[in-house]
Amino acid sequence: MSFFRWFLQRHRREQELDEEIQFHLAQSARDGGPITEDFGNVALIKEVTRDMWGWTNLERLKQDLVFGLRALRRSPVFALTAILSLALGIGANTASFSLADALLLRPIAAHNPSELVQITGVSDHEAFEGLPYPELQEIRARSRAFSSVAGYHLYGLGVARTADDIAQWKMGAVVSDGFFQTLGIQPVLGRAFRDDETAAPDREPVVVVSHEFWRNQLGSDPDAAGTTLRLNGIPFTIIGVAPESFTGMDPLIRPALYFPLTMAGRLANRSGAGILQDRSARSLLLRGRLKPGATIRQARSELDALAAALAREYPDTNRGIRFAVRTELESRVQQFPPAVGAMALLMTLSALVLLVASANVANLLLARARARSREIAIRLAIGAGRGRLFQQLVTESVLLALLGGAAGILLAQGAIRYLTSIQLPTDTPIAISAQLDWRVLLFSIVVSIASALLFGVVPAWHSTKMEVSPTLKSGETGEPRKGRAFGRQFLVGAQVAASLVLLVAFGTFLDAFRQMMLADPGIRTDHMMMVEFDPSLLRYSPDQSTVFYRRLADEVRRLPGVRSAALSRGVPFRPNFTDEEIIPEGAPLPGGKATVSVSANIVGEDYFETVGTPILQGRAFSLRDTAESARIAVVNQEFARRFYPDQDPLGKRFRLGLKGEFLQIVGVAKTAKYLSLTEKPQPYFYMPLTQAPRTRLTLFIHTFGDPREISGPVLRTVRNIDPNQPVFNTRPIEVFYELGVLGPSLVVLQMVSVTGLVGLALALVGLYGLIAYSVVRRTREIGIRVAIGASRPRILWLILGQGLRITLAGAAVGLVLSVPLFRVLSSALAGLGPLSPWTLAAVPLGLVVITTAACALPAFRASAIDPLNALRNE
Repeated sequence: MSFFRWFLQRHRREQELDEEIQFHLAQSARDGGPITEDFGNVALIKEVTRDMWGWTNLERLKQDLVFGLRALRRSPVFALTAILSLALGIGANTASFSLADALLLRPIAAHNPSELVQITGVSDHEAFEGLPYPELQEIRARSRAFSSVAGYHLYGLGVARTADDIAQWKMGAVVSDGFFQTLGIQPVLGRAFRDDETAAPDREPVVVVSHEFWRNQLGSDPDAAGTTLRLNGIPFTIIGVAPESFTGMDPLIRPALYFPLTMAGRLANRSGAGILQDRSARSLLLRGRLKPGATIRQARSELDALAAALAREYPDTNRGIRFAVRTELESRVQQFPPAVGAMALLMTLSALVLLVASANVANLLLARARARSREIAIRLAIGAGRGRLFQQLVTESVLLALLGGAAGILLAQGAIRYLTSIQLPTDTPIAISAQLDWRVLLFSIVVSIASALLFGVVPAWHSTKMEVSPTLKSGETGEPRKGRAFGRQFLVGAQVAASLVLLVAFGTFLDAFRQMMLADPGIRTDHMMMVEFDPSLLRYSPDQSTVFYRRLADEVRRLPGVRSAALSRGVPFRPNFTDEEIIPEGAPLPGGKATVSVSANIVGEDYFETVGTPILQGRAFSLRDTAESARIAVVNQEFARRFYPDQDPLGKRFRLGLKGEFLQIVGVAKTAKYLSLTEKPQPYFYMPLTQAPRTRLTLFIHTFGDPREISGPVLRTVRNIDPNQPVFNTRPIEVFYELGVLGPSLVVLQMVSVTGLVGLALALVGLYGLIAYSVVRRTREIGIRVAIGASRPRILWLILGQGLRITLAGAAVGLVLSVPLFRVLSSALAGLGPLSPWTLAAVPLGLVVITTAACALPAFRASAIDPLNALRNE
């Protein structure tokens, strides 16, 4: 019988079976015989008959689910406590997995994404992500493992609808020919690039916009294809709109525009043909699609042979360079090592919360098993098999877990909304695409079923292995009390241990955050504004950029409300500083190295005064320091201490690289924080902008009043100089500092603190339930103790001691587990600092105090037991 036929006819068959049984029972009654002896066990007859119908397991599952729902409805306190516990554990795991999925696991929104691989370059000394366009063509021509290969790289653009509009900075993607074809993506409006538009330079400028840009900037105009946009002042024709699901190749950055590689030359004031032929321009991020049946191993073998051939043919650019082929997951792990560490941390903490919740529910089920012992004994006595009962109890656990999972998904949805609403202080379109899609929901279901097995199997096994006769006589399960008590105490002890691990993690992050709040950033954060420029977007030459910046800084300094203004290549706490290999003259280098790597920044005059970093020795840069004057540098205190201890660093020289020029130290600045508030003092030096000009710079403005009030006059100043000049990342330093420096650490602290407090709450519920249950179980014993002279403080201490022993044992285990866990955390998250002995002392002490308080209420109830009532009730 097919399932659907069986399903549709099951009610009719049940009705017919009942009618037939009633007929035989009535017939037996009319004949005057003993009904049950003649007819037999009605329930057993029904079970046997249903077995003959087929699809019995589904029928039993349905019965178990209905019975389980009724059982939960009869115990609402138990059901709500268990569901809430599981919701917290499953919700934490669902939210953590959603983040990990968005950053690492979710495939690109392309056709058959499993066929796509990343192709990068690697040498004996370094790994570089990008490759030049000629090598892309070589791979296409010589490899047989790929059906197609395409490249892209991100590119900042000044975008405006018309020449009269102020240009906005947008992130675009320069794509090679065959980009959309390789990914298997078809625009939802218009078309993709034709071969003649992407393979040859100096064609008509065309652009494909993202769905988000089309919606937000073009108002979802259905006639957008054919209209124009001005990119860096050049009119581009919109030819298509990308699908909404395709947000780019990077899991974090969403490009607004896609334009052909051949157009990049015109945007950068270079020859398009040069970009297509330059073998040293390693900027393209390559994706290849494997042919059906081809493997990554085959692709690697082919590219190894190709790299060797290119090294022979082009020794100047390809000697020692190999190709690496990675899956999408491997490339993301390589690209986001901090994200991998953070995700591993969150998943570990979430798993601990789920373990605590599962232990809590298992304890509740063990306690509930005693209340149901007589019911189960009766069912065993009338013929129910132990396996059948075990199946039913496990089904009830699965039902409980699925209800907890449903509630956990709601909690996870709230957490995801909170995380995705966090704003970062940058105009770069960074977005965490965490969402509850089918992958996350499937993960939640798997976690729910796994948790059901964790907390449901042991109580179900315990309930069905009872001795029937003693249980029917006394209501006890027949299992030794000592064994049952130890099992529950073990679970609660495990909860306490896991809670202590979570709280130690919270205490460690709290201590690190406290140190961050107390740390001196080394720059002024109040009354400061930052504005970022890149004149190269408008094809400014280096000389034109120098003139632009000189005029801009001079006019901004004359604005009312401005104390000072200065230009800088790098922004503190952004990883945009330059690492220079230097040779300090006369200073021994560690390990016999020829050079040492030191971070550096390029700044204009008035920089130190503007950002509030004091010069402690010597002088700062001035207008006297020109491109024609002697090369100079300002170093920080740590630089002077590291390379010139007990010496006057002024006048000392260091060399840039093995063959670079010498820089003479003219000043020593206070050591500041450069990348992280928790970093150790590190050597650092500054070079004057006049001697190392750059095109992309940030203007720092120190104001008398609210820095927000100066943004309007600054923008008008920029427009007076060049109305097409895009301006981006305009914001007060205070906002940048709070959101960009303190914000991420605060979010991690909040997430860890929530998991720690949830784990603590679950452990308290478990400990309180165990002690309260123990008091009920020992009512007669306590009554006898009081009757023969035990004082109430002794009874109080007897109960408190039980909880205290479990707490101390769990805390000791948790303390031991915390040390290796911290080593994992500190290796995954830089700047966490050492494990504070105060944390190791305060957390267990606080946990003991809190858990003792949780045991106090049942202990006081025990001490107030009336011996006469206790003995009479028992």
